[in-house]
Amino acid sequence: MTPNRPQKLDRRRLLQNAFATVASVPWFSASRCSAAASAGFPVPIDTRPLTKFIDQLPIPAVIRPGARTPASIILTQFQTRMHSALPLTSVWGYNGSSPGVTIEAQSGTPCRIRFVNNLPTKHLLPIDPTIDGAFNYALNIPNPAVRTITHLHGGHTRPEHDGFPEHWYVPGVSRDHVYDNNQPAATLWYHDHTMGITRLNVYAGLAGFYLIRDKTETALNLPRGTFEIPLLIQDRCFNADGSLFFPTTREYFDEYPGPYSTDPVNPTDVPPVWNPEFFGNAMVVNGKVWPYLNVFKAQYRLRLANGCNARFLLLALSNNASLHQIGGDGGFLPAIVSSPQLLLGPGERADVIVDFSTLPVGTRVQLLNLGPDEPYGGLDDMTPSNPETTGQIMEFRVAWDPASKVTRAAGAPAPPAFTGSPGNAVKNLHLPAINPLPPATFTRKVSLNEAGSTAHEDFDGPVAGMLGTMQYDPEMEMEMPMAMRWMHPATETPKVGTCETWEIHNFTEDAHPIHLHQVQFEIIGRIPDAAGTEAGSAAMLPPEPGETGRKDTVVCYPGAITLIKAAFDIKGNYVWHCHILDHEDNDMMRPLVVT
Repeated sequence: MTPNRPQKLDRRRLLQNAFATVASVPWFSASRCSAAASAGFPVPIDTRPLTKFIDQLPIPAVIRPGARTPASIILTQFQTRMHSALPLTSVWGYNGSSPGVTIEAQSGTPCRIRFVNNLPTKHLLPIDPTIDGAFNYALNIPNPAVRTITHLHGGHTRPEHDGFPEHWYVPGVSRDHVYDNNQPAATLWYHDHTMGITRLNVYAGLAGFYLIRDKTETALNLPRGTFEIPLLIQDRCFNADGSLFFPTTREYFDEYPGPYSTDPVNPTDVPPVWNPEFFGNAMVVNGKVWPYLNVFKAQYRLRLANGCNARFLLLALSNNASLHQIGGDGGFLPAIVSSPQLLLGPGERADVIVDFSTLPVGTRVQLLNLGPDEPYGGLDDMTPSNPETTGQIMEFRVAWDPASKVTRAAGAPAPPAFTGSPGNAVKNLHLPAINPLPPATFTRKVSLNEAGSTAHEDFDGPVAGMLGTMQYDPEMEMEMPMAMRWMHPATETPKVGTCETWEIHNFTEDAHPIHLHQVQFEIIGRIPDAAGTEAGSAAMLPPEPGETGRKDTVVCYPGAITLIKAAFDIKGNYVWHCHILDHEDNDMMRPLVVT
C-alpha cells in the first residue's frame, strides 16, 4: 500500500456505492446485524431497547490556563456509565473526563498547556497494521499501538504546537503546546490527530471544547453562565459488556471475505481492518447516550460541535422552532441566520441560540438528527437517519420559570444556582462586521479522489481516500486529477504573507468536510457538477447563509468545485485533510507547507 508515484484517477463510483453491495436495508438495522453475525464477525448490540432521555447531560468542567505556568491536562483511561442500562465503558479522556475539560482562553492572551500521556500501552480498539502510521519501515517494526498528539482544531497556531500527525508521543511522555489565541472569539475544539489512528483515539474519547472569548463577545450580552451549554455530538456502538464497539475487519463494511493480509511489509491492497466509513447506532452528547437537560424558560446559547467519525448531522428541533445561528467555525457570522435545520459535517461547529422563553413549563423538546445513516452526498435523495435511534440526539425539558421561584415542572429538581444571564432577545442582537480577506494572488487546484483495488478483480469497494492536484493531460486534452498518498512530496506550498484561492474538485460521489490547518478561510462559492472543468465555465452558487463567517472546514459536494480563499501568515509544516476520520487515517490527508 505504498505506491511510489501518484495515481491518476478517472471519475468512478465511490464510497457511497459501496453500501449498495451490503444490503438494501438501513446500515444498522437488526437484519443487517443478524446477517453480519451469521457471517462470523462481531457486530454491535441493538440500541433500540435503550430508553432515551433518562440520563442527565454532563457539562464538562472549565479550566482557564495562564500564560506562564502550564496547565496540565492528563490523558488517562477510565470507566464511565454512558447510559443507565449499559455496563461501565472504558474510555479515554482528558483530566478524567470524556469529552475533556473545556478550555477557556482570552483573545490576545497566550496560554501554555502540558498534555501528559498516561494512557495504557494497549489500545481499546483494533488497529489496522497496513495503513500509514502503523509501521516504522525504517526500523522494520510496528509503531506503538498507543500514541497521541493533540491538535487545536481551528486554532491559529504555530507549527510546532499545531499537532502535526507524525509528532506523536507514547505513554509516559508529555508535550507542551503554546496557543497564542490571536484570533477572535470562537468555538474551537481540541482532539487527537495521530497518524493512522485519529479515528480510534477520538472515538475512544480524546476530544474537548476550546472557547476563545473577547471584548466584542462580552459586549453582545449573549446567554452566558447557566445559559451557555457546550454540546459535543458523536455516535457510538457498544458490545454487550458495555465496551466500545469498533469494526475488527473490513468485512463489516461490505462483507468482502478477502483474502486479506495483515503483514505491513507485504499487505494486500485491501486494508484488512480499516472501514471506509463507520457509523454508530447510538447518539452521544458530552459522553452520555441520548441525555436530557433541564432548562429555564429562557434563551440558551448552544456551542455545537460535530465530533462524529463520519456522520453528517442535519439538526432540527422537534417543535419545528428555529435554530438561531450566530457563529460558525471561526467566530461570529455577519448576521443571525434563523432556520429550522442546521447542517454540520464532521469537524464543523456552530454557535446557536435556542429560545425556550415562550414555552410552557413542562414542555419537552427533542434535538433531532435528520441526516443519513450512510455517506452524505447532499440533501437530494437523502434518506434520513433511523427515527428510533440515530434520528434522536437529546431532550430539553423546560423545568423552571426564572420569573417565579415557585413555578417548576412536575418532578423537576430545584433549579440550579442562577449564574450569568439569558442575554438579549435574538431580535435585538447585532453581530459585528467581518473584515474581508485581501485579494487572492494565486489559484490552486486540488482534487478529492479515491483508490480502488488493483489486485482483486472481484472487489469494487474503496481501499483508500486520496487528495491530489489537477494537472493538464495532453492525451485527454483536459485537466485530470493526480491523486497522491501522504508520503508523496508536498504539492500545496503557499508562500507566507500571500492569499490564495483554492479550487477543490470533488471526483467522488460523497460530500467531504475538508479542513485546513492554520487558517480561517472564506467560502467563495460552489459550482455544481463541474469537477474537472474550468471554474469560470459554469454558474457559481454562493455560500450558504451559515457559511458567511470565517471557516476552517468546508463541505465539498460530489462532482462540484468548491472555492475558498485563505491567507497564510505563519511559515511551517501543516496539513489539510478530509475530516471524515476514517478517510483522514487512510489516506485522505496531505502536507500543507507554508514557505
